Amino acid sequence: MADLLVDLGNTRIKLGWLDDGLQVLAAVETPADILARVPGMPERIWLSTVARERRTEELVRTLAVLNGELVRVTVDRYRHCLPTRYDPAQLGLDRWLAALAAHERAGGACVVVDAGTATTIDLIDADGAHAGGYILPGEGLMVRSIEEATAIRLSRDSSGCGSAIPITTVDAVRCGSLQAQAALIEQARHALGPACPVLIGGGNAHALLPLLHGESRLVEQLVLEGLACLGRRESVCAG
Repeated sequence: MADLLVDLGNTRIKLGWLDDGLQVLAAVETPADILARVPGMPERIWLSTVARERRTEELVRTLAVLNGELVRVTVDRYRHCLPTRYDPAQLGLDRWLAALAAHERAGGACVVVDAGTATTIDLIDADGAHAGGYILPGEGLMVRSIEEATAIRLSRDSSGCGSAIPITTVDAVRCGSLQAQAALIEQARHALGPACPVLIGGGNAHALLPLLHGESRLVEQLVLEGLACLGRRESVCAG
């Protein structure tokens, strides 16, 4: 029997199907959209949610028609799969699941980055523990904060962020934002060892990748991969 993997974010619902391997199904907008995307009746439904409780409850009601055992994942319940030195009450479940998947991919110490509205940078050490991490505004938030706090008004045209020093204000702001994030990612890498890989996903990952100097891998759907890790380890991890 297969498992349905559900990643409920603040705007979209990402779906995966775990059978012989992980199949990413779709990203949908509403719980009602899920039923048309599911290829069968799952044995279990692994749910990760960072949404408000009311939206989560609506989703749970929809999933009930699939008759699968609902496993609502929390960091506290499964933290023995990836111990963390972070305060578990403050660690976002999506960050922890991404770290779990990244550690399984890397097979050792690594840095996992989600470059979205906010950029999160999490460190997994050589002992296989989540050592902590950083949260900072993503590029869009950094740019908007400068526009809102100053008289600067930026065009949407940018020549990109390469090795040259910016010579226009729009490039100075955008490249400054990206380079600040890249510098912190590299600092995190060197804290674990210069050969440590960086696994990066999110909407701004393509803009950050060229600015990183060591081994860096573009990955997608790390939260679904983290749920798949738990599904495969159920006999060991559940408790």
